[in-house]
Amino acid sequence: MWSALKAMPKLLKWICTHALLCGFFLLLSVIPHDSFSINGHHVSYAEWWSSGAGPFASFLGIVMPLSGYLLLSRSVYGRIAYLAALFVALVLPYCYFGEFGMVLIGVLIVLLVSWYLFRKQSVIQYFSSNPSIERSA
Repeated sequence: MWSALKAMPKLLKWICTHALLCGFFLLLSVIPHDSFSINGHHVSYAEWWSSGAGPFASFLGIVMPLSGYLLLSRSVYGRIAYLAALFVALVLPYCYFGEFGMVLIGVLIVLLVSWYLFRKQSVIQYFSSNPSIERSA
């Protein structure tokens, strides 16, 4: 895995690291502590979960590291999984709350990352050099 990380282009390393570190969302959601807040308001552990913030953070804490692992393993599904998780994180919550300016910013970020992951030549070369694909050919 370290060799795959070293072979990644710099921005892709950051994206992969970001995805893997999102696993802390799961840890911070399931371990009770006194620091939960929603929209800047302090909430209890029970309110964190009953509001939907706990399940949402936990979901991202599972899906984002999985997409990071797929990116690291050069899976054909890695880029799609990361973009789907990024869309869920940056667009869907703002649609739900009716903050359409933030929806546009989230969509713009997802489109920029999509361009990078599917059009940047160094990223294309990284994913096309998947050793498991080469062995099966």
